[in-house]
Amino acid sequence: MTAINAGYATHLQDRTDFRQPLAAVVLALDGLVASADPAVVFASLARVCVPAACDFATVRPTCPNDTTHRLSNDSVFVPIDIPATDSLDRYQAVLQLRFHDRRPDETDAAIGQLVVDRALSLVERARAAAGIARTLSRVDALERALDSSREIGVAMGIVMARQTMTVDQSFDLLRRVSQRLNRKLRDVALDVTQTGQLDLPAGVTVGGIGGRLPGPTGPVPRR
Repeated sequence: MTAINAGYATHLQDRTDFRQPLAAVVLALDGLVASADPAVVFASLARVCVPAACDFATVRPTCPNDTTHRLSNDSVFVPIDIPATDSLDRYQAVLQLRFHDRRPDETDAAIGQLVVDRALSLVERARAAAGIARTLSRVDALERALDSSREIGVAMGIVMARQTMTVDQSFDLLRRVSQRLNRKLRDVALDVTQTGQLDLPAGVTVGGIGGRLPGPTGPVPRR
């Protein structure tokens, strides 16, 4: 908590007449929309602040480095500054809480900071959840890639056992079959590991011989 925020919190604790409006504000904050995009969250914040916290609320862009809390004759201004991420630009704005029939005071400023902090926590939580989801997706992709690599490696071994071939030659043959059949290399390799043989489509040859890859009759025993 910053020194400014701590000061506002202390101010709230010292007041006894803020509890009823604060309770209404806290209840209204349940209507905030959670999102990794600050613009979405703070647009919903402006909506839920009325009438719980003020008579009119808006969030508008602000100039860089404008981090001062301000009170005017009819409004509270609370700055918002969220760092950029890989997919989202830095978000800078100001929340304005306006009052029609009275001059706002430090309690209103403290409530303004409270609602901004709540919105910030939703943004941070949504971004953390999105980061975890991206990490899990990458892990899943790596696991699939590892499985594919294993299948291809086994298939290459079978092809090398049936025909005198180098590692590069066996991979090249599997690749050409994959391209000819318009199938993924992993799927072709999986067929080879399951049947122990490689059927060559028309147009793909090994040493000038088309059809089934020459070699011993029957599948290669698995080890």
